[in-house]
Amino acid sequence: MARCTLRSPHSTGLFPVHASAVEHRGRVYAFTGAAGAAGAGKSTLVAALGRAGFRQFCDDTLILSPVGVGPPISLQGPKRLKLWPEGVALAGAEPGELVAADYPKHNVDPVAGSVGEPLPLAELVFLETGDIPLVATVGGADRIERLQDDHYTAELWSQANAQSRPDRFATLAALARRIAMQRFVRPFDPARLAEGIDHIATHIRKATA
Repeated sequence: MARCTLRSPHSTGLFPVHASAVEHRGRVYAFTGAAGAAGAGKSTLVAALGRAGFRQFCDDTLILSPVGVGPPISLQGPKRLKLWPEGVALAGAEPGELVAADYPKHNVDPVAGSVGEPLPLAELVFLETGDIPLVATVGGADRIERLQDDHYTAELWSQANAQSRPDRFATLAALARRIAMQRFVRPFDPARLAEGIDHIATHIRKATA
């Protein structure tokens, strides 16, 4: 199936999030780090969830449409799934070609395949580190704060839409009201990756039961 991608969302009013995501029963579960931080394990998590049967929705960039009511519609960014060699091994994926000779990430084909059509966002899940795996709801003003992504896509969006600080806050607040947010705490330990995968996979299946 052809992927539905938008290469320049910033000038369209669409809202980019530094996240990787999977699909389950026609809804999107997206994973991001604190303030969109790199190195949180988003891509490795999505690749590993493929072995549990979850199809990939996007890697690194999730695009949300703020139009309408209810859960925002999700669209894929243009990037392929890319993993460092250790991520390939952890996820049990097959390494593809290198992204570049001086950038030793591998392009990886999703184990369970991918989804190409726009779909509603079920949850935006923030990855955190802790000894005991758990999923907990994000509430209150923390929901708006967590959308204050410091990834370059957010800055480009802000510049292209030329919003004042109050207008940007209003946009984030309106979007936050429509997004179900969770914290996923899991051990950041390669030896316990399967434990974390089982925990979040169970959560997703229960959420869509």
